Amino acid sequence: MDGFFLFTKFLTALVMPPMSLLLLALTALTLIKRWPTIARTVLWFSISCLFLLSLPIVSRGLAALLDAPPLDAKGAKAAQAIMILGGGLIRDTPEYGDTLSASSLARTRYGAKLAKEFKLPILVTGGQVYGGRPEAEVMAATLTNEFGAPTRWIEKRSRNTAENARFAAALLQADKIRTVILVTDNMHMRRALAHCEAAGLFCFSAPVSVAGHGSDSWIEQLPNAGAMQTSARALHELLGNLMLKWI
Repeated sequence: MDGFFLFTKFLTALVMPPMSLLLLALTALTLIKRWPTIARTVLWFSISCLFLLSLPIVSRGLAALLDAPPLDAKGAKAAQAIMILGGGLIRDTPEYGDTLSASSLARTRYGAKLAKEFKLPILVTGGQVYGGRPEAEVMAATLTNEFGAPTRWIEKRSRNTAENARFAAALLQADKIRTVILVTDNMHMRRALAHCEAAGLFCFSAPVSVAGHGSDSWIEQLPNAGAMQTSARALHELLGNLMLKWI
């Protein structure tokens, strides 16, 4: 794995919450004797941000900023293939070994459904980010063994969305395919579309929902780790979309 790729992953981890806010709080604690007023202000800011980002109402609001429209089923009849982007693995489980994360499984399930509805071949894309089996191999096995939807193309070199698009486009265009139904989660869709279209593909977006739009009890509105994860993911995608304008 090349050093620059690792550096970008490390830098992203530092910038995104909760790591950035925790580091800010720790820095404030170390400076509280020297600059008490500034340190207390920074500490309260960090704690307040952690609290707010852990609230489901805030995480849903951030996710809503990235919502993608549902699949245009009528227009998608022109598609030539289903393209499913990997969303991570869970390593070395006792039940399955390397298996799909919740995000990858949701995308794979929806891709299988669409492949059967539209009678289209499937491409899966995702390589080895930190180790283990390539995501695409695990996705292909899941599609075949659990959803009865065989995969035609397995792209297993990519490590990020830009590489997903570039390497997958090369496989598809070798078979004269340029129009696809693109399956990823709704927060990721805007950035994925930009990369795929830059790679020469025409895409119909087929987003998978990853954040609910309500709750059944006030208890579900309390701060929780799931809301923090959704908030962090939404901020990551918002930053990624902003970076696209500078590239």
